[in-house]
Amino acid sequence: MIIIMAMDTTIITATVRIINLLMHGDNINQTIVRARYGESDQMGFIHHSVYIMWMELGRINLMRDFGIEYRKVELEGLLMPVLQADVKYVSPAFFDDEVKILTGISKFSGSRLRMDYRILRSDDTLLAKAFTEHCFIKKSDYKPLRIPDNLLQKFRSSEKAAEWSLRKL
Repeated sequence: MIIIMAMDTTIITATVRIINLLMHGDNINQTIVRARYGESDQMGFIHHSVYIMWMELGRINLMRDFGIEYRKVELEGLLMPVLQADVKYVSPAFFDDEVKILTGISKFSGSRLRMDYRILRSDDTLLAKAFTEHCFIKKSDYKPLRIPDNLLQKFRSSEKAAEWSLRKL
């Protein structure tokens, strides 16, 4: 277990490097984006709402890594709405920063799926840690349904998928 007692950037950078070492595997997606000028606010920080969009990008790319194209899932009549989103902002991102979004599945069962995220600057400074929880519903009537077997098998294809959790680090 890693405990950070203070906001010391050396400790945070070291912690993020450890997290990166532990995280590389088939069940983790790393998406890299460059923060755009239009995403910054009056303080010069990247606006907090942008992090949610970056998380969505990481989530879609992780699904693609599992061989699941979200567009095809929707065409099959399934939707995956967000039930909960939680973001802890640690350090600001600025215009032109290269940002890494690390995304992984930390839990799935029944009709629910939880994804955890770490958002980092290219120097591994932790910018935010977050999670989203989703469910599967039918597009025709918006009623919940169990995670379809074909998707469940793909999530289980990685041995670490159910065990991995960024929130435990």
